[in-house]
Amino acid sequence: MKWLVVGLLTALSLSAYAQEPASDEASVASSTSQSTLKRDMFVSLKVVKQFFPTVIRYHAEEANPGVLGKPAGTRAVTYTSDDSALKVILSVDEYESPGEAQSVYQQATQTSQRSDFIPIALSNVGQEVFGNAFTQNSETHIEIVALDGSLIVGTKLTGDEATTENIAKLASLAREEVAQARSHVAKLHRRR
Repeated sequence: MKWLVVGLLTALSLSAYAQEPASDEASVASSTSQSTLKRDMFVSLKVVKQFFPTVIRYHAEEANPGVLGKPAGTRAVTYTSDDSALKVILSVDEYESPGEAQSVYQQATQTSQRSDFIPIALSNVGQEVFGNAFTQNSETHIEIVALDGSLIVGTKLTGDEATTENIAKLASLAREEVAQARSHVAKLHRRR
């Protein structure tokens, strides 16, 4: 079965584990012309653990490799369980305008209309939201993609079942992540 990243999230495969970096740590260089967003755009490991207690470590971060369009900034972070079987992947892509973000979001929505993707009904996550579950190489993936102004925020869980409880927890985490990213952008705009 072919795996299609809904344009916003992907499993990261860096081999070194590290503690969660401080929010003022320098950005990871992007391999594209897009800037890489700051680490404080994301919720902390402590917040992720509130929803998924077996996730105990910050694993990796980089420019979002599954990004669509040409965002002004992008970043994805991965948190894992001790054995790395369970992963929570968060991504944020910031576009120049809400209109550009809306266009990319619509493209991602269309991309997610596949027969092997099971749609998930969601609400109250950003201005617009869609979610789905699918299986790739015998591993279940649950994805939530939200549009909020000029931001597209992705939240993904891999390595666990697509139960109602896991979907609800991932949706709650997505709400926290959208709020964190929105707050970060608002602070930056006040400084300008």
